Amino acid sequence: MKRYSLYIAWLIAATATLISLFYSEIKMIDPCKLCWYQRVFLFPIPLLLFPLIWTQKNDFILYILSLPILGFFTALYQVFIKPPCCRVDPINPAFGLLTFFLITVFLLLKFFYSVNSKRC
Repeated sequence: MKRYSLYIAWLIAATATLISLFYSEIKMIDPCKLCWYQRVFLFPIPLLLFPLIWTQKNDFILYILSLPILGFFTALYQVFIKPPCCRVDPINPAFGLLTFFLITVFLLLKFFYSVNSKRC
């Protein structure tokens, strides 16, 4: 699991990006302002993780971690503090919260696994 955590984080981010684009471009559902902020933090993640997977270098994971952490706090604000803003489905911000949480967990897992493997 630790070995493939970067792949899993990329798969989650890429899937969430494609689903988000599907809703806005094909279903023509306009996202609210906070959903746009979540997209700002989500869309670069698959693009930034792909070179890390390709080169098998884990040096930049800490820099990429800022994106899902900021997206998590944006989704947290949208789900628990601000009233639901999504016109169609108020559960979508909760999926964003789960997505950013899982990406953060898998990136941290990979980072700590790579740090511990360098020590040995």
